[in-house]
Formats: sequence, C-alpha cells, structure tokens
Amino acid sequence: MTMFSWPMQLTTPLPFFKKHSYTEPQARELLAHLLKNTYRAFDFHDEGDIYDKLAISNDTGLLEKIYLQTRKSMTIENQGGLTARVEELVINQVSKADENGGNLTYRCQWTVRGTVGHWGHKHQRINTYDAIIYLRPVNGAWKMYDMEIMEEKRI
Repeated sequence: MTMFSWPMQLTTPLPFFKKHSYTEPQARELLAHLLKNTYRAFDFHDEGDIYDKLAISNDTGLLEKIYLQTRKSMTIENQGGLTARVEELVINQVSKADENGGNLTYRCQWTVRGTVGHWGHKHQRINTYDAIIYLRPVNGAWKMYDMEIMEEKRI
C-alpha cells in the first residue's frame, strides 16, 4: 500500500498578537506576563539561560540594556554575596499612552516584592515603578523594545 502526503500549512491565530488595541484588564495581563518573564530570567545562574529567558519578552535593544545593567549592579554588589529573588509582581495601574504603526505604548505602574540577601542575611524589599513601556510584535509575539522609568521607589 502506498500513502501520499500533501504538504499542508496550518496557522493558529495568536489572540494577543493579532490585536492592536487592548482593554485595561487585557493590557494589564499582557504587561504582567512580559514583566514577570523579565524578572524571572535572573532566577537562572547560567548567563546563556538568563539571556535566552530575557529574549522571550524583550526585543534586542532592551534585552541588552537590561542584561548589562543588571550584570553591572550584581557585579558591584557581589562583594557581599548578593542574591535577589522576586516573589511577587503586581500591576497597579495601566493606561494606554500611544499606538504607532502597530506598536503599542503603555504607562504602567507596578510593585515588586522580593528578598535580597547579602553578607549572610536576607532583607524583604518592595519597590514600586512608574514607567512608559513600548511594545511591538516580533516573530509572532509582543515584546518590550524600550522602557522609560519615570520613578522607582523603595517602600
């Protein structure tokens, strides 16, 4: 018996990718996902793994900026054996700032709770951020390509 197979192309729509406008709850969910992936990347120890995880949510320019800034701060702090772990991220407020040629821009305020350890003891840290986050579609997914932090506060 002979079987013939015809080449088939299947396409599956990605609901978040096809949309160019989001309600506030949808934007909140999308931004929470992108920010959590970014913070969780630093749970890995291997630099290649960190970089790969950052690439899931961040386009090239922002990915390099985040990676280099974080590595620099960790190198400075490493003298005391710094360890950091994000335990919770909460999006407090989201508002659409702009839409430009298929790209999206949001003003986003979020809170990050975690632990920072150094010199043999740990501290709870809570930081709040207010930033403009720029998104664009890249290879079938929304990615952050720039971020302007307007305010960062330790609570």
